[in-house]
Amino acid sequence: MFTGKEPHEIDADTARQYIRSWRERAAPGHTRGGFFGREVLVKMLAEPSCAGLRIYHARHEKGHDTFVVVAADADGRDLWQGTVAENMSACPPYCSPDE
Repeated sequence: MFTGKEPHEIDADTARQYIRSWRERAAPGHTRGGFFGREVLVKMLAEPSCAGLRIYHARHEKGHDTFVVVAADADGRDLWQGTVAENMSACPPYCSPDE
């Protein structure tokens, strides 16, 4: 199902347009994105059966939007027994200074 070599890259202009389009339709105050540090992502990618990462929209117990990141294997199964990430630095307020 997954090889870890799926073609996901797009050019920066297209990516910015997709982001702009989403923001134009999003509810005010909605979480636009989040920062995850390299260390946790590398740890997840290093799990032996990891073919890639799956990112879920989620709602934190405190009521704010967040993302949950979990490794997935080649069959598309989430690897919940490994490292799972959530505690992101949300945007806003931690957005790119270029925005």
